[in-house]
Amino acid sequence: MPSKPATEPQIKYIATLIEQRQGTERFAEVNLNGLTSVAASVMIETMKTYPWKPRPTAVKAAPAQSVSAKLAALIPSSKYAIPFEDLAGVVPGIREFSGHLFLEVKSYKGVTYMRRLHGSLGDFTRSKLPTALTVDLITYMEGRTLQFAQEFGKVYTCCGSCGSPLTDEESRALHLGPECRKKFGL
Repeated sequence: MPSKPATEPQIKYIATLIEQRQGTERFAEVNLNGLTSVAASVMIETMKTYPWKPRPTAVKAAPAQSVSAKLAALIPSSKYAIPFEDLAGVVPGIREFSGHLFLEVKSYKGVTYMRRLHGSLGDFTRSKLPTALTVDLITYMEGRTLQFAQEFGKVYTCCGSCGSPLTDEESRALHLGPECRKKFGL
């Protein structure tokens, strides 16, 4: 009984194994089109015993780290309120609503994050923003962080940076407590 030639799926699988397994380079020299189905099966079973080649490691933390570094350098840790009408047409990805976009910038274990705030003072929930939107917001807020922190204080009648109650007239007028004013250079 004559041997059948190797099937197309067998030949493709052998090529895949040569790419994925260590030490299979010598099989690349074999004329795969001249193999019989039985020989291809034996070759596949043999190559499946070879160890996997190491996978290249992807460096995914670099973009997040660079955004974190940019955020830490340009935007002080604080709470912010940006009127949506200010953002309309300026920051892509922001839908137009009435009211404000509430944000919090905070550092944790050497990484600075920007999160969207939902809810009320003292009971906020936080949601992650897409990286591209975070970059757009950093660019938009640069040089206006004091304005947006004070806007947060106006909306919630508290310190615009930390959310604490304001106890003196100067703090209420600036919408920032004495300690938080220092981080904005006041």
